[in-house]
Amino acid sequence: MAKTQTGVRKLSEDEKFHLLHRLACFASPAEMVKEMHELYGIEMSIPAVLVYDATSSQSRNLSAEHRRYFLEIRQRFIETETDVAIANRTWRLERLMKLLEHTLVKQSPKLALLVLEQAAKERGGLYLRQEKLDPKDLSDEQIIRILEGKAQSGGQTSETADSGMGEGEQPGPP
Repeated sequence: MAKTQTGVRKLSEDEKFHLLHRLACFASPAEMVKEMHELYGIEMSIPAVLVYDATSSQSRNLSAEHRRYFLEIRQRFIETETDVAIANRTWRLERLMKLLEHTLVKQSPKLALLVLEQAAKERGGLYLRQEKLDPKDLSDEQIIRILEGKAQSGGQTSETADSGMGEGEQPGPP
């Protein structure tokens, strides 16, 4: 049940699925209390929100359909990056969006620019470790190891692996 300005009513299916989705993506119950009020004008308590968190003991009466939806969304969210929320790029971008909205409301253009810059770096993959390998520079053995998923450095640094040089080999004069 949710409390509105006109009284107490049940949540609509759209409101339930919104709540389920956000909780499955690790939104806190306190965040959801605030969000449900801002989006739908609904006053909810934290225990009322926890009814929709399939991992909570308070969700014992959650319908099978809603439980399945929650678990599917949670699984997809976890598989996107990792099971630690802050290590998940999607989660960090979502938080940056909330921070940007807050800075715009507070009319803080300098902070808004910093948040936008951070989001651009995050989205552009600045914080992702990416090794660029040119297949022409790799030996057949290195290619086979990569294709087998067993690409280990084998004592080589990333520079020697990228250059195709073996361990202990030195580059010749230019």
